[in-house]
Amino acid sequence: MSDKWEAHNIPSEDGRMRSPSLTWNDVQGKWHEYKGKARQKWGLLTNDDMDLIGGYYEELSGKIQKVYNISKEEADQQIEEWLKGHEDSSSIGSEGNSTSSI
Repeated sequence: MSDKWEAHNIPSEDGRMRSPSLTWNDVQGKWHEYKGKARQKWGLLTNDDMDLIGGYYEELSGKIQKVYNISKEEADQQIEEWLKGHEDSSSIGSEGNSTSSI
């Protein structure tokens, strides 16, 4: 079975292919960090739900389907958008955090 969330090349702004900076394997490996962010997105899921999900994609998708009464396709789309949102924010530098000595 092929996992669509494995690392794969995606086009960058300049047209070159690059690997995504965040994959589902990253999320699963750091689930204790990402589960709070997932709760912010899917607020109807409980802490117990998040512990039972344990970073497994299919478990998260299934729980979202059940709790929000949506299709698998819609749940997968929501997860994809959430993952992309964290990929974008993980590549933001700290250029706006510098202080001036003037």
